[in-house]
Amino acid sequence: MKAARLLLFRIALGAVAPPSALGAAAAQDGPTPFRPLVSLAPQIGATLATDTWQLDRQPLFLAAGALVSDTLALQHRLDFALLFAAAATYFPNPHLGLSIEAAISTANLGMDCRALQATPEASELCESIETEANRAATLYFVRLAGTLTANLERRVTPFGRLAAGVGVQAGRFVTTAGAFTSPGLQPAPVTVIDGRRGQENASPAVGLAGGIFVRPAKSYLLRLEVRDEIFWVPAPAGPADRSAQVRIRDRAIHLPGVVIGFEILFERTRERR
Repeated sequence: MKAARLLLFRIALGAVAPPSALGAAAAQDGPTPFRPLVSLAPQIGATLATDTWQLDRQPLFLAAGALVSDTLALQHRLDFALLFAAAATYFPNPHLGLSIEAAISTANLGMDCRALQATPEASELCESIETEANRAATLYFVRLAGTLTANLERRVTPFGRLAAGVGVQAGRFVTTAGAFTSPGLQPAPVTVIDGRRGQENASPAVGLAGGIFVRPAKSYLLRLEVRDEIFWVPAPAGPADRSAQVRIRDRAIHLPGVVIGFEILFERTRERR
């Protein structure tokens, strides 16, 4: 009889889970804490065309047998550009990301030229100026950025981003030159604005962006972003003189665009001691 009671006691004891086991099970059923993430992301995008500078009345003097004078209206622009970038981002929590980004953008420059008095020589020169201005330019950016998200753990979440860094422009942003046919039927080159000092220029760059993150899997993130890049390019401060010399200043321009990024996520785990 004593042996039977002992057996029943052991069965009852085994059927009741100890408090420590119950606590561990409850902890497993609760929300999983967020682990810091590091993402590496190639990005591709495009920016819209934008005007860089304009001169409404640039005096022009041509020695075409007799002296020919006219006035040019000039409008310089940066055409549609492709953007390629790579970024690394650290997410210490699901609402904040800190990143560094390097980008390169390639675009064509363009010029609209109009001779106000419409003299034949100046009109021909304008056509040549527009052709010569159609050259490639390259923009380089290195930026630090902060990103605020609603909740990175959701499948789809909105975000906003502020970036600041340095931009470098390489291209013929200021120089304005062309040619016209002289009385001797030889093309006569003319430099209207000598902007060789503005061929390469470094300036601050600031970017504002917003969009959504789509997280199709635990280790991947798709970024859909609309941004506005603000940076400074060299521009003439006013009309050039007869020797084509001009004072060059930096002018802020906006580059609106769209970006798509594919981010690979890595969990940052801490070693237990």
